Amino acid sequence: MPAWNASDTSQPGAAAARWPGRTSLSTAALMRLVQRDTVHGTLPRALLVVLAEHLHARGLPASPLIDADLWPLEQEPLGRLPVERFCRLLTRAALRLQDEHLGLQLGQSMQVHQLGALGYLLQASARLGDALLQVQQYHRLLHDLNPIEARVSGDRFMLCWGVAHGRPGPLFDEAGVAGIVSLGRRLCQQPPRLLSVDFVNPPPTDAGPHQAFFQCPVRWAQAETRIVLPLADLDQPLRQADARLQALMSHQLAPALATLGQAEDLSARIRPVVVHLARQGLPTLPAVAAALKCSPRALERRLKAQGLGFRTLMADTLRDEAIRLLGNPALSVARAGELLGYSECSAFTRAFKAWTGLGPSAWREQAESRQSSIDANLTN
Repeated sequence: MPAWNASDTSQPGAAAARWPGRTSLSTAALMRLVQRDTVHGTLPRALLVVLAEHLHARGLPASPLIDADLWPLEQEPLGRLPVERFCRLLTRAALRLQDEHLGLQLGQSMQVHQLGALGYLLQASARLGDALLQVQQYHRLLHDLNPIEARVSGDRFMLCWGVAHGRPGPLFDEAGVAGIVSLGRRLCQQPPRLLSVDFVNPPPTDAGPHQAFFQCPVRWAQAETRIVLPLADLDQPLRQADARLQALMSHQLAPALATLGQAEDLSARIRPVVVHLARQGLPTLPAVAAALKCSPRALERRLKAQGLGFRTLMADTLRDEAIRLLGNPALSVARAGELLGYSECSAFTRAFKAWTGLGPSAWREQAESRQSSIDANLTN
């Protein structure tokens, strides 16, 4: 049974106040958490339970933070959830906890049983190398966003994934990397050595917790996310190797992977339509439906089937486009707002602040400052 209680609706503010060591997020930390792409793909609903259990362990009720339509969390245990929706839940929880390290801590707390059949397959593997190759083979069961690739370079082994299908943000990436490392340490008879860890995201305001957990060089703003360890460590035996259990779990997972839905990614079709229509004013559901040659009701049904809502998807799309436009120093804030359908600069400023917590001018200044810092670090 999970440690959290779905009926626990006590005031989250009181619970948050009991959690020691938290301070208010700085502007730079807030900006880092929300600076990500709107991403596609799905992940297991079981990860909602992982998040809820972690929040409960930190004294924060999950029920006020996780959308009502997702309860009970155990429903459809083999069901899928949009990655984008899970990323929004992570951001919401991090803001409520005022903790930019939530992803790192969530990954550290991950347990074998929380990953279901895949977790038991990893646990039953004979050696660390076998388990890591299973991560590559079955990663789409965890999320079908950016593919994971295993590589060997000289005496080094690497698990890598890029940003071809978008950047889900630091919370998601750090939870994934910390989860792999944490499980590896639990499963091995001797903890594997890490040579380096790379992230595509900019550095946190305090990278000390990352350094303390990974115990190796950690680099930021890299071309891809990467875990690097000595090739020789792949021969490390695992604590609970079980050939029969491994065969049984493989038998269960193979058809699940083969039948993983290749559902039409409706949001990928809607986003460019929203950007195009915004040139004539804020897009509406009927206008987008007409551009896609379907009725508004049909579009709403199809969005709901993929766990999406039109207003949220439109806001995410406009936010991402606004961030892209503000990255062009030759474009004024007012002009960026006009290209997004805002005839008044003040309305655009209010919307942008609601999306990111900062006004567009402050965002641009912070982005330029952060990029200068990253460029300086890369040249050193």
